Amino acid sequence: MSAAQVIASSRFLTAMGPMIEDEQKMNRVLNYIVSLREDGAPCQFSTEEIIAFANKAEREYAEGLGMMSHSDFMQEVATWQR
Repeated sequence: MSAAQVIASSRFLTAMGPMIEDEQKMNRVLNYIVSLREDGAPCQFSTEEIIAFANKAEREYAEGLGMMSHSDFMQEVATWQR
């Protein structure tokens, strides 16, 4: 193992801390690292699309629309992750 690999491994293990023993968290981190190596933008939406989503959400909030429970929100968030 090269010196660079030893240093990188040490930094990775330090950053992961106790998460290193949680297989699910470890897999999420590794999947994220792999995704950084892929070509293309890290986000599937353009800046303009994100702004449009935020504007729509603010309008719906002001009108009292789109309200959901915390559990429903957490289920929705789960669909955003790979």
